[in-house]
Amino acid sequence: MTVEAGQGFSGLAGPLYQPAAELYALDMLLARPLMAGETATLEYSASFHYSAAPPPEFRRVVQAFVENLDIRVQFHPDRLPGTIVWAVWDGLDGPIVEREPVALDSQFAVHRYLRLAEQTAVGFHWDW
Repeated sequence: MTVEAGQGFSGLAGPLYQPAAELYALDMLLARPLMAGETATLEYSASFHYSAAPPPEFRRVVQAFVENLDIRVQFHPDRLPGTIVWAVWDGLDGPIVEREPVALDSQFAVHRYLRLAEQTAVGFHWDW
């Protein structure tokens, strides 16, 4: 995985690590310390490089709440999914509890913006 720190970050705090099976994490440094209750815009881009077929999903787990969550997944034109849905999972390891079919755009990507996400796991799930 390659991660590019964007707006709101000054860089990466260390290498990618794996706290649990099939779960990867990366610590990033904020551009400046935040005061209690202060908000900031945080933007980053992650590119995944797999030697075998990747897991058929990308999800974000929100433990408390986050405003203005924007998720975009772009596929390589030589490896497009058969079907793709916007999904809500029952927690980190739970099953999908909500599905909404979505279509790839002209750049082979899907996109979803949420004004507010609270205590949820959301993202995209696809079939190859």
